[in-house]
Amino acid sequence: MYFPVLVPRLLDEGIAVTVGNDPAVSGAISAMGGLHRSCGVEDIVVDLEHRVVTTPAYMLATRISEAATGIFKLVDRIAEMMD
Repeated sequence: MYFPVLVPRLLDEGIAVTVGNDPAVSGAISAMGGLHRSCGVEDIVVDLEHRVVTTPAYMLATRISEAATGIFKLVDRIAEMMD
Protein backbone atom coordinates (compact mmCIF):
# COMPACT_ATOMS: atom_id res chain seq x y z
CA MET A 1 0.00 0.00 0.00
CA TYR A 2 1.24 3.47 -0.91
CA PHE A 3 0.05 5.54 2.04
CA PRO A 4 0.74 8.99 0.50
CA VAL A 5 -2.00 8.15 -2.03
CA LEU A 6 -4.51 8.43 0.81
CA VAL A 7 -3.46 11.94 1.90
CA PRO A 8 -5.86 13.90 -0.37
CA ARG A 9 -8.69 11.54 0.57
CA LEU A 10 -8.03 11.68 4.33
CA LEU A 11 -6.80 15.26 4.82
CA ASP A 12 -7.61 17.58 1.93
CA GLU A 13 -7.16 18.15 -1.77
CA GLY A 14 -4.20 20.18 -3.02
CA ILE A 15 -1.62 18.65 -0.68
CA ALA A 16 1.80 17.88 -2.21
CA VAL A 17 3.04 14.33 -1.58
CA THR A 18 5.38 11.80 -3.20
CA VAL A 19 5.55 8.11 -3.95
CA GLY A 20 8.73 8.56 -5.95
CA ASN A 21 8.28 8.34 -9.70
CA ASP A 22 5.56 5.76 -10.42
CA PRO A 23 3.25 7.28 -13.08
CA ALA A 24 0.29 5.02 -12.27
CA VAL A 25 0.34 5.82 -8.56
CA SER A 26 1.02 9.51 -9.10
CA GLY A 27 -2.00 9.51 -11.42
CA ALA A 28 -4.14 8.08 -8.62
CA ILE A 29 -2.95 10.86 -6.33
CA SER A 30 -3.85 13.48 -8.93
CA ALA A 31 -7.25 11.86 -9.53
CA MET A 32 -8.06 12.29 -5.83
CA GLY A 33 -7.01 15.94 -5.86
CA GLY A 34 -3.47 15.58 -4.52
CA LEU A 35 -0.34 17.11 -6.01
CA HIS A 36 2.29 14.48 -6.72
CA ARG A 37 5.93 15.55 -6.71
CA SER A 38 8.49 13.13 -8.16
CA CYS A 39 11.62 12.60 -6.11
CA GLY A 40 14.35 10.08 -5.45
CA VAL A 41 14.38 7.38 -2.82
CA GLU A 42 16.56 9.39 -0.45
CA ASP A 43 14.55 12.62 -0.74
CA ILE A 44 11.44 14.12 0.83
CA VAL A 45 8.58 16.34 -0.28
CA VAL A 46 7.40 18.99 2.16
CA ASP A 47 4.04 20.76 1.93
CA LEU A 48 4.57 23.57 4.42
CA GLU A 49 1.06 24.99 4.05
CA HIS A 50 -0.55 21.71 5.10
CA ARG A 51 2.34 20.57 7.31
CA VAL A 52 2.69 17.22 5.50
CA VAL A 53 6.03 15.51 4.80
CA THR A 54 6.37 12.39 2.64
CA THR A 55 9.17 10.23 1.25
CA PRO A 56 9.15 7.37 -1.26
CA ALA A 57 11.53 5.46 1.06
CA TYR A 58 10.29 1.86 1.12
CA MET A 59 8.44 2.29 -2.19
CA LEU A 60 11.69 2.76 -4.16
CA ALA A 61 14.44 1.43 -1.93
CA THR A 62 16.60 -1.43 -3.10
CA ARG A 63 18.55 -1.37 0.16
CA ILE A 64 17.49 -0.58 3.71
CA SER A 65 20.10 2.20 3.84
CA GLU A 66 18.33 4.02 0.98
CA ALA A 67 15.01 3.88 2.79
CA ALA A 68 16.67 4.94 6.04
CA THR A 69 18.14 8.09 4.47
CA GLY A 70 14.72 9.30 3.29
CA ILE A 71 13.04 8.34 6.55
CA PHE A 72 15.67 10.14 8.65
CA LYS A 73 15.26 13.27 6.50
CA LEU A 74 11.49 13.07 7.00
CA VAL A 75 11.79 12.70 10.77
CA ASP A 76 14.31 15.55 10.98
CA ARG A 77 12.03 17.85 8.97
CA ILE A 78 9.03 17.02 11.15
CA ALA A 79 11.10 17.75 14.25
CA GLU A 80 12.10 21.12 12.75
CA MET A 81 8.46 21.92 11.99
CA MET A 82 7.49 21.18 15.60
CA ASP A 83 9.97 23.71 17.00
